[in-house]
Amino acid sequence: MEVLRDAIVQNMESMYREIREIDITGCLVFLSQLSDFNPAVTPTTGSTLSNMCELVVLRDNIALTELPRTLEHRIMNKSLIYCDLRANIYTLSEELCNYIRLCESTMGSIMDTINVLCELDVSAPTPEVIDFMHNNLNISVHQFTAVIKMPRTYIRKTARSSWTEDSMKRALTEIAQNKITIRKAAIMYSVPYGTLQDRLKGRYQSKKMKLGRRTVFSEAEELEIAQTILELSKAFYGLTPTSIRELVYSFAEKNGVANRFNVETKKCGKDWLYSFMKRHPKLSLRKPEATSLNRVTAFNRQEVEIFYNNLETLYGRFHFESHHIFNVDETGVSTVHVPRRIVAQKGLKQVGAITSGERGQTTTVICAFSASGQYIPPMFIFKRKRMEEGLEKNGPVGASYRCSPSGWVTEQLFYEWLVHFQKHVNASKDHPVLLILDNYSTHSTVISYNFCRNSGIHIVSLPPHTSHRLQPLDVTFYGPLKSAYYQECDKFMKNKHYERINTTDIAELFRGAFNRTATVEKAVNGFTTTGIFPLNRDIFNNEIESVSQSDVTDDEDKTIVMKKKLNGSTTFQELCQIPTPKTRLNNRRKQHSQILTSTPLKEDLEEKERKRKNKSAVRVKKTIAGDENKTDKNIKKKPKEQENEICSVCDEFGQNGVHDHVPVCT
Repeated sequence: MEVLRDAIVQNMESMYREIREIDITGCLVFLSQLSDFNPAVTPTTGSTLSNMCELVVLRDNIALTELPRTLEHRIMNKSLIYCDLRANIYTLSEELCNYIRLCESTMGSIMDTINVLCELDVSAPTPEVIDFMHNNLNISVHQFTAVIKMPRTYIRKTARSSWTEDSMKRALTEIAQNKITIRKAAIMYSVPYGTLQDRLKGRYQSKKMKLGRRTVFSEAEELEIAQTILELSKAFYGLTPTSIRELVYSFAEKNGVANRFNVETKKCGKDWLYSFMKRHPKLSLRKPEATSLNRVTAFNRQEVEIFYNNLETLYGRFHFESHHIFNVDETGVSTVHVPRRIVAQKGLKQVGAITSGERGQTTTVICAFSASGQYIPPMFIFKRKRMEEGLEKNGPVGASYRCSPSGWVTEQLFYEWLVHFQKHVNASKDHPVLLILDNYSTHSTVISYNFCRNSGIHIVSLPPHTSHRLQPLDVTFYGPLKSAYYQECDKFMKNKHYERINTTDIAELFRGAFNRTATVEKAVNGFTTTGIFPLNRDIFNNEIESVSQSDVTDDEDKTIVMKKKLNGSTTFQELCQIPTPKTRLNNRRKQHSQILTSTPLKEDLEEKERKRKNKSAVRVKKTIAGDENKTDKNIKKKPKEQENEICSVCDEFGQNGVHDHVPVCT
């Protein structure tokens, strides 16, 4: 035994030096997973080590407090413990294999050593513990505790308590109806016979007992933590894993809950967080989408109800079918794309991919599709004053091309798009069409109103700042379209080395992305997920939450909170400080969803048009007046006449021989 122990210690010291030299933190040669061992079987020469034990590399993070219980359980199963952990080396040296064979007869001595180790309390080391660690392992307690942690990928060794509560209920029902016996029910539903008997005799009527160590918090406390995390995420103030670990530590300390959290960092461990998320499957780590404050406050129940009321009014009046309901929106495509992921050398901090430039020129594209999957050919709006030859090269079939100085949609351009739209849908008063769009100012003009009324096109605007949830194009189409467009740009840059993407290439690149993305499925799903067609007013009931109602909890959670307050303890919600909305003083009139082609709206549009014309006329007058003032200032003033005037023709010089400008004598 002494020979084996010295060999183990010597081998551990050498491997620990190697690990320390390559600076692999968390790797210490100590434990291996145990397997069944039969001392009666004598290994022969050339036999594999699997006949005696199965070596498994020490898993990342094993809790030290779990070590005695785990070893004790393995010893009871006559398992052999040994360790040989290196950086991803899974085999024992031949020398150690020989030592194990020689010590087969001294199995009891090895077990005694393990029993001593199991009785150690490394969390509060005594002089005896320190001596044992130094003499037997030649390492300090600090080095030992720094690397022994709980396994994150623990695999169960037995099938205990693998039955479900549903199986137990069905077995009890079968027995109560005298259909089968207890023994048959236990075999048929894979439930323990003893547990089934206890349930029948009324000994244990509670839920299935869980195996393993008890959790730090009770079930009610964990439910409160999970509910608070979900409420904060719905209120757009979600917690990061680091924030949760800090808050959980504070929650445990303020309520006097016994825990083994890290006192130095004042955080609970990552393993606790991962286990907590497994116990509550509703929680998952997500990357949030940046959402502006306007969108957070605008997407509320009141605004959404107004929008659905407008849809219901038009549906009841005109009975639109799926191929008569359209959605239109604008998006921008740039000459500088976002590169895709590439395979590069591991460890590099920066990996580059070529693009056309730092800042590209954006071109506006107007797209539209119907609830049945029909796509209207897009319209391109380039940022320029005049069209240039080549801008329409190899563009989508049936597309339209326009220009504007800003590259944005103007009132005249939107009217031209309506004419383009009417050409493809053939709307009329006998066959009306519904068009859903956002409340951009260029969409509501007198000229567009008159054209839509005469053509049988009915327009409904979305509530402000809600297009990310209510606009079908934004929900299902524009995301895949942008990804496909970037892929086309990436192919262009890879195939044509050191060539830039110009505005004349946009139409061709967009055509490839549009043809791949414009599917019937995306169009149909866009209208379905937004609840527009078929009309579903309750589709956002579980998601739409006003910020003012973000601190509302269920009855069960309210009971938990009240009990905690009565006991004088701190609730998890109080630590998180769930935000409440602040009232803003804004003199600007709030906009809502409207039927832009309704009769009462015509007067407002005409009044708006008159004000715009008057404002434009005043601006023109100011411009003319300013030009006249500039002209007057540029005119040189005539000098004052001198007392002794001299004709510039008769005598070019004045009295003092200095040239002077004087009127010519007549």
